[in-house]
Amino acid sequence: MDLKNGLTMITGETGAGKSILLGALGLVQGKRADLSAVRDTTRKCVVEAQVEISSLALDELLESYDLDVEPVCFLRREILPSGKSRAFINDTPVTLATMSEVGNRLIDIHSQHQTLQLASDDFQIDVLQSFVNKLTEKAKEPASFLLDSFRIEWSQYKALKTQLNKWVEEEQLLSKEADYNNFLLEELDNAQLDQLNITALEQENEQLSNVEEIQLVLQEFQSMMDQDDNGLLDQLRLLKNRFTQISKYDSDFENANQRLHTTFLELEDLSEEMSRKADSVEADPARLEIINQRLVLIEHLLKKHHQEDVNGLIVLRDELADKVFTTQNISKKIKQARVQLDTAHKSLEQLGDKIHQQRVQQSTLLEEEVLVIIKQLGMPEASFKVNIEKKTVLILTVWMK
Repeated sequence: MDLKNGLTMITGETGAGKSILLGALGLVQGKRADLSAVRDTTRKCVVEAQVEISSLALDELLESYDLDVEPVCFLRREILPSGKSRAFINDTPVTLATMSEVGNRLIDIHSQHQTLQLASDDFQIDVLQSFVNKLTEKAKEPASFLLDSFRIEWSQYKALKTQLNKWVEEEQLLSKEADYNNFLLEELDNAQLDQLNITALEQENEQLSNVEEIQLVLQEFQSMMDQDDNGLLDQLRLLKNRFTQISKYDSDFENANQRLHTTFLELEDLSEEMSRKADSVEADPARLEIINQRLVLIEHLLKKHHQEDVNGLIVLRDELADKVFTTQNISKKIKQARVQLDTAHKSLEQLGDKIHQQRVQQSTLLEEEVLVIIKQLGMPEASFKVNIEKKTVLILTVWMK
């Protein structure tokens, strides 16, 4: 059945089928499904309505329920043989409450004692706002302009508030670990990991821990090398000179002489190096204590954080630094967002006040217009009053469309 937009009158004798049509429309308006009205209870009953909505400004209502916005809105109700029913809007499953809200905006059934939209606050505001829009078309600030401005700022306000709530939740999660993360970061920073050469520290620790043994060995080495006229270097020098004398008799002697010369130079260089080393090796209990404490600290940190080496500790430290920075940065963002949100709220209140004043000013004209129509209907003593109450809380309703 194809019904035109606007008013459609349905008349007929009892039994003509008016109730069947109204019942079907009621199903796509989210009303209770009655299996007894289904002729074949062994098959699924499907009722679908296609409504042209391009001129009805229902985008925000549909988007609020995550429904696709198309020029044509499809309302479908399925009644299963079990008696259960399912509701769909644009092929998306919805609750009956959602179907009822959307369906009642698309289809308004007027029967005896039944005026759904007239009792709706949204419909009443729509009527008033449409009237105000018409009367203020040439005003300095037309009502439609104020509503568009309010709609844009409200969208920005909601986006900012959503982002703020997200940051607050993130801050709450991070704040639970913030103190502990700060403690761990400070501990790792104090360890000065970037300047740490664990191999060099361990080597120095071994040397200072065994300084007496090292000094004794070096002394024995120097003694053997430099013993008066009988040291190893003197004997090797003498032996080299003797081979120099016989090297002319055999190439093997010449080769041996060259090897003795090389060995002598190596031992001479080694003797000088160990002599310098002996001068630098000395006991330093204070330094040894510092190194021990440093190594113990590093070992403690490795076990505590389950890391294999210092590089692992450095990576962990950098991760903690990022978390601490993120926590601090989010706190700054939250402060800025709250200031912006407060400013946006005040701006919305100012726009809302202007919209409210326009409605109040033009409502008397609407009263007069309606009374003229009512009197033409034969009700000369009827009264009609528009009562506008200002909300104290910022609320977005469908009259913004």
